[in-house]
Amino acid sequence: MVVDNSQGEDAALYEMVYASLAEHAMDEAELRELLSRAREANERHGITGLLVYHEREFLQLIEGERDAVKRLYDAIERDPRHERVDLIWEGPVRRRSFQHWTMGFVVPDGKDLSELPGFEPADTPSLAAVPKGEPGRRVLMTLRDQLIRKDAPRGG
Repeated sequence: MVVDNSQGEDAALYEMVYASLAEHAMDEAELRELLSRAREANERHGITGLLVYHEREFLQLIEGERDAVKRLYDAIERDPRHERVDLIWEGPVRRRSFQHWTMGFVVPDGKDLSELPGFEPADTPSLAAVPKGEPGRRVLMTLRDQLIRKDAPRGG
């Protein structure tokens, strides 16, 4: 499903950005299964977004109709595969940032993370270091732009 709101404003659009810690390090097969299920569910519910995974940490932006996004976030908070879920940003948006991706996916390396705007220099870059509010949202937009530039797989 490709959801395109580029023709104009939709007051019902909403997005949330969160960071979480997986209860264990996920291997490639587990990540593929997670993505497959997420993409199917997101297509059914009109949700698009981007998921970033790095050393047990997730950073995700989900967008769509407000109630659908809130329901998904509530389910993520209750999901036992997450040890903690930390809301970074939420609010209404005029249009989707990921209208063509039911769930884009990226696995950055530490160098990619340390070069993102808003990150403090650290020996071990962490998705948990993403700043709150709009600066945290901009980190994901930067990752999206890097993904597009690298012409990596575009999500599904």
